[in-house]
Amino acid sequence: MNDPFDCFVHIMTPYATDYRKIRDIWHDKLGMICFSRSYTNPVQWSHYADHHRGMVLGFDVDDDLLEEIEYISEPWTVYFTDEKGTDEEWSEVNYAMTCKYIDWKYEEESRIFFQLKYLKKSAGMYFKEFDKKIILKEVILGVKSEISNNRILDSVAGLKGVQIRRATMSEDVYSIRKAIFIEDI
Repeated sequence: MNDPFDCFVHIMTPYATDYRKIRDIWHDKLGMICFSRSYTNPVQWSHYADHHRGMVLGFDVDDDLLEEIEYISEPWTVYFTDEKGTDEEWSEVNYAMTCKYIDWKYEEESRIFFQLKYLKKSAGMYFKEFDKKIILKEVILGVKSEISNNRILDSVAGLKGVQIRRATMSEDVYSIRKAIFIEDI
């Protein structure tokens, strides 16, 4: 995660137990895929697509899998009534995984969570394969992308129904468009 406050929870308890490591526990056991409902925001291209040199992947995702993000102005706080916390209190702690600071609202983010033990691991990273519930539908290359059309076509060979486009800058508003059509596989 790029924001140390992402998935942040403040647990209040009269006991000395150290709950600050909860995020480390999540990090070791859970993975997530983050989606945005929009590809047009130039700030996101700067943050997440290597300053417009990368790409955006567009998916059709089963809505039942998605957890919507709630944008909040203060850290999520949970009060534990005893040292271990009740199931309801832990449910409140888990809710923090879907909370972000309000200034990130422009992302229009949703998430899917996975237990890492069920994902493929390669070179220290975990991967979720596409399936019927997560379908790659388009690849949008950034305005400054130097990735060749042939390289992208080779990368998605074998996938059906994927549109490949190059992004362009809007000339009348601060926005990205996907106007240049390359291929429909």
